[in-house]
Amino acid sequence: MTRGILTLACGSRRYLRMAEALLRSIRLRDAGIPVALATDQPGMEPGRRGFDSVIAVDPALGQGVEQKLHLDRYTPFDETLFIDSDCLVFSPPDALFEAYSAANGFGVIAYGELGPDDSHISIRDLPHFLNAAGIDRLPAFNGGIYFFDRSDRSREVFQGARELFARRDELGLERFKNAGAADEPIFAAAMRRAGVLPLPWDGAAAMGTALDCFDEMGEIDVMAGLSSFTKLGYRISPAVIHFNMNAQRSRIYRRECWRLKLGAGFPLAGPASCVLSALTAGWDRALGMLRRRLGALVRKGRT
Repeated sequence: MTRGILTLACGSRRYLRMAEALLRSIRLRDAGIPVALATDQPGMEPGRRGFDSVIAVDPALGQGVEQKLHLDRYTPFDETLFIDSDCLVFSPPDALFEAYSAANGFGVIAYGELGPDDSHISIRDLPHFLNAAGIDRLPAFNGGIYFFDRSDRSREVFQGARELFARRDELGLERFKNAGAADEPIFAAAMRRAGVLPLPWDGAAAMGTALDCFDEMGEIDVMAGLSSFTKLGYRISPAVIHFNMNAQRSRIYRRECWRLKLGAGFPLAGPASCVLSALTAGWDRALGMLRRRLGALVRKGRT
């Protein structure tokens, strides 16, 4: 039985750069765990850029997040923890696998579920979607992490997800970026149809999203394993931070990626790592001050 981490980098080359930052953050926590990359970037082979396995995706299977519906075909592992390339890992991967150990073949951690009286940003008409999909409720979660194995139940979820995607227009699914639909409602419906329950909400212990939290994230430090920030009024300290949507372009994410790139090979608690964290924190504060002053000048000029 093998287990490892899989990530995906398709489309723009910046997704490959994000996957490399994710890899560096994993190596800081555990240098030995195998990490695989599924990508459409040319010239990639096992061992290139530090990945243990490199799998060429099949472009005929879709664009963007559509490829996530085929992760079971790409993974080289018996037990896979898929992590989106725009994530960074702040805790040992063993703790993440433990968080998903109760999964029944396919695992997500849901923060709730939606019924006919609710709405979903990726679904035009949720009551119609539920009825057409033949389900009564829809688990609600962020798809930054998926756990799956090679069991029959996992295969049922993936096959069901692909069948639902083929019906995306009939189901009323909205387009997502360059993909025909977002992966979360598709996997959620496939899980419900297969009788696979999501894992209970853990208070964002496994993963927290960074979207619209930038002003509360100044204290995080991937080199030191510090991930505490405020999300929706609650203080969370996730093992993985998902820099989703516009968070990918935030100064916070860029700062942490620079820390990883400049600090590759430094000991976690060594003096070099501490100096690097201090320097990048000072650089970040200086940029923030410059941005605020420029903003004030622009506002003054408008008045």
